[in-house]
Amino acid sequence: NVYAVSLSNGRELWSYPTGGVVAGRPLLLNNMVIAGSFDKKLYALDVSDGRLLWTFEADNWFWAGATTNGQTIFAPNMDGNIYALDLEGDLEWTHNVGSSIVSSPVLVPRGLVVVNKLGKLSVLDTSSNVDSQRELFVLTLGDAEVKAPLFAEGESVYVGSQDSTVRRVELKGGPVVLWCRHTKDGRCN
Repeated sequence: NVYAVSLSNGRELWSYPTGGVVAGRPLLLNNMVIAGSFDKKLYALDVSDGRLLWTFEADNWFWAGATTNGQTIFAPNMDGNIYALDLEGDLEWTHNVGSSIVSSPVLVPRGLVVVNKLGKLSVLDTSSNVDSQRELFVLTLGDAEVKAPLFAEGESVYVGSQDSTVRRVELKGGPVVLWCRHTKDGRCN
């Protein structure tokens, strides 16, 4: 279920049942709650009453939360695709990054940053209508799985991975790892 609760007293305002687990953080946009589910659907619910506005179905689970630039919803999926949807839930474009996406993407001035589960970081041009020109840059971050949500500040993206490493990737001029920190022994690969 997706639940709306009062912040002042915790009382349930409404709930909406999905056909699977809701693992990613819901997105609030234009009086909508956008939430993905393990039933392979992305749901748009009315923020005031939980009424279903639209759904979009993919080939696999929506594990990570979606992000937006205010006009387009970018929804990562376990099938390896980023789905770009308009505010009515209609597909604008899709781009495959090679393996499952369980880490929420982020927007930076250069575009949309997506890291697949195997550590491939892609910077996508969100304005391009040609899929072959969508991928601006690619950087492989090593052998560790990436499951944590990304964090961006300016032209830098911070990526945490399952090997206890945090990396700062600078995107200005092309992706380069500025530093990395292994949380157990301080060394990075």
